[in-house]
Amino acid sequence: IKGDIEARITELNGLHGRIDALVKKIEEVKSARIRKITKIFESMPPEEVYPRVERLSEETAVMVLAAMNEKKAAKILGLMNIDKSVKLTEKLKIR
Repeated sequence: IKGDIEARITELNGLHGRIDALVKKIEEVKSARIRKITKIFESMPPEEVYPRVERLSEETAVMVLAAMNEKKAAKILGLMNIDKSVKLTEKLKIR
């Protein structure tokens, strides 16, 4: 029985390592996508960006704004609906 338990523990540790590697890969892909979206938005005038950012999920909007040049993000937040801008700003300060 002890040998079976040790084998199972070894197997589970291996699975844990693979899961950790997959989670890391998913985070890397997600981060790369956010950087790509941010780069696209930074190339556009704030007047064209803010309606798009307003429609993003709050999580995505915060990630994009956090990755963006501060002056560009400030201009976008300044053009947005005040309630949405305040909500995103509150979430940005937590990051």
